Amino acid sequence: MKLADCVVLTNREVMPGAWLLRLAAPGIAGSARPGQLVLLRAGRGSLPALRAALPVHRAGRGELSLLYRPEDDAALALACCRPGESVLGQGPLGRGFVVAPASRHLLLVAQDLGVAPLVALAEAATAAGLAVTLLAGAVAASALLPAAFLPAEVEYRVATSDGSLGCHGSVLDLLTPPGEPPLLLWADQVFAVGPPWLYQELVRAIDGVRIRPEADFAQGMLQGQLGCGLGACLGCAVETRRGTIYLCKQGPVVNLRDILF
Repeated sequence: MKLADCVVLTNREVMPGAWLLRLAAPGIAGSARPGQLVLLRAGRGSLPALRAALPVHRAGRGELSLLYRPEDDAALALACCRPGESVLGQGPLGRGFVVAPASRHLLLVAQDLGVAPLVALAEAATAAGLAVTLLAGAVAASALLPAAFLPAEVEYRVATSDGSLGCHGSVLDLLTPPGEPPLLLWADQVFAVGPPWLYQELVRAIDGVRIRPEADFAQGMLQGQLGCGLGACLGCAVETRRGTIYLCKQGPVVNLRDILF
């Protein structure tokens, strides 16, 4: 984990209400892994005390990208940053996604902007020659990640609540495509990011088609507030089936079955 000044390269709205921040961050980008977090601080006056904890969207070649919604003061301050300005970064933090050495087929499942950290995982996996299918759900087509954000090798399937694009329904409806075997049987591992209901229903779906899946078969990302990023303030404590964990250390990625619903 490092503390470093990062320089804003671009910062723009790429989807309704969602911003893509690209930083020159050689001190952090080189060690950042899919599923890890970065604490970012921007602004003047009273704002420097506020830091936004964002998952890694992309990392490489000394650059770091974050896809986020400016929903609180810290993120709003980031949205106001212009190219050339400095942002204080701390990271990478926590435990990211763990791909087993024997895995060859990865199933990624996201709801809304939960897709952001899965892009980094998809890039790393396809670069290693793994087959990747990404299932994404949203209310409407405008809230879905554009396919251009993903490596060409990724099979991208979408579902919308209003039927404006892809399957008319839930992202979980995509698990059993008509005329095809269930994707949960095809996958060697599943990685999900979204709200608690997504994790709960995904566990039920796994139980319906697989007997005794491996311990790391399904992984999900926990949400919560980060304070110091060092595990000292205890502000990011989250209860799991294995006891209390701290998002900046043992999280944010955990086994799906360890999440308390």
